[in-house]
Amino acid sequence: MNVEDIVPIIEKEQAQVVGISTGTPTFPNGVRIADLIKAVHPQTYIVFGGIHATSLPNEALINPSIDIVCRGEGELVIADLYEALILSKKPLAEVPGISFKIDDQVIHNPPREYITNLDEIPFPARHLLSLSKYSQRGAMVTSRGCPARCIFCSCGAFAGRTIRTRSPENVIAEIRVMHETYGITQFQFHDDTFTMFPDRAIEVCKLLIKENKGWEFGCQSRVTQITQELADILYAAGCRAIQFGVESGNPYVLRSIRKGITLEKVEEAVKAVRKAGIPHITCGFMVAHPEDTKETIKDTVNFAKKLIGLGATSCPMSIFTPYPGTDIFNNPEKYGIKILSRDWEKYTFSRAHIETKNLTQREIHELYVEGLIQILEAQGNKPFQKTS
Repeated sequence: MNVEDIVPIIEKEQAQVVGISTGTPTFPNGVRIADLIKAVHPQTYIVFGGIHATSLPNEALINPSIDIVCRGEGELVIADLYEALILSKKPLAEVPGISFKIDDQVIHNPPREYITNLDEIPFPARHLLSLSKYSQRGAMVTSRGCPARCIFCSCGAFAGRTIRTRSPENVIAEIRVMHETYGITQFQFHDDTFTMFPDRAIEVCKLLIKENKGWEFGCQSRVTQITQELADILYAAGCRAIQFGVESGNPYVLRSIRKGITLEKVEEAVKAVRKAGIPHITCGFMVAHPEDTKETIKDTVNFAKKLIGLGATSCPMSIFTPYPGTDIFNNPEKYGIKILSRDWEKYTFSRAHIETKNLTQREIHELYVEGLIQILEAQGNKPFQKTS
């Protein structure tokens, strides 16, 4: 769907309020959509949500087409906004969790408390979507929040430091609905860490095994949570893809980014899930951390190659990017970096937007490309090899 296709939908639905959720790279495109809607329907309220607007509400509201920013979780906020904007039952000043404009002044209402019982949230209204257009029709989230304090991650800032989980029964109920209604048999758990509570993950797996429908799923895990018992039951329940965030192959750099893992534990986790039979094992890495040097980046590339030898099927590598909401974005001087660009649309993981005390922007890019080629070749890919 093109941006221009949005306006006819708004006209057909006679929408009085439009919600737009974006990340950082997609924020400019979200603004373009808002501008198009406002040009045709100036009375329509535009509400922005997502991690970028949550982290930078003042900057978001500079855009004249954005009326309100929903900070953090939006389920209860949007219900309150319906009462305020459509039913006129309450003023905006009484809606917690939003920022909005009065003339040229930005008002930040107090934050809304996080939803503690996630089972109370209705399943997504998938019947309103053209699911055939989605590569992951079975995407779902079974928990929110992350207690880790990695300097490069904004998950905790958006969803809170306390993990809130859906009950295993509620998770299976949503899977059952997706299967029975849409014929979906492959699911993707997009929790920051599906296995954060191993006992709960095991219970979900036991229920999946009991269903005996041949369902398959993928998930993300911390290496510290993986045991052979957990790996085995994940596979038995249908896990066919698992992803670990490793980030660096140098112990000192790992400590500096507050990752809370060791290289030895990474190796143990990869061996365990490989032994269990999970076929797709992804270990993600980043280069140009604040303490990275040319030597530590070589360590990272070599460790990724080692993991491939141990059974990892993919070791994607990206460039350290200071996203809004992260500690390093908020305090770059503390980490000795310079943020060189705020062109959000270019905030992809393949572009260098920083220079560190050890590396220039050009050096970061060159080391990234060199390392990426080595890893791809170790995976059996020949990215620049001519074919006949």
